[in-house]
Amino acid sequence: MEQLAEDLDRYLADLPVRARPDTVGYRIRKSVRRHRTAFLAGCAFVGLVLTFAASSLHQASSVARERDRAVTANHDSEEASAMLVDLFRLANPKVTAGATPCGLTTS
Repeated sequence: MEQLAEDLDRYLADLPVRARPDTVGYRIRKSVRRHRTAFLAGCAFVGLVLTFAASSLHQASSVARERDRAVTANHDSEEASAMLVDLFRLANPKVTAGATPCGLTTS
């Protein structure tokens, strides 16, 4: 009779009772019931950390994409600039000394 009274007290205190098989899931459920506020706070914190991590990964991906676009645009503008410099250099009569822009001399 003493064990029944002890199990009733344990049940009322949300502690694991001894008359039931002791499994991990049962102990976790009892512990969560006893510490609801801490459990909810922990879940909220984990959710916040996961949301922050997902947001950071998304931002990093966006920044990398924009960086790649900027590098490509810079490369294209450097090629265009080099082509224009060559074109103006070839059009300068002092540099080409009578040659045509194609590099051929007129006869």
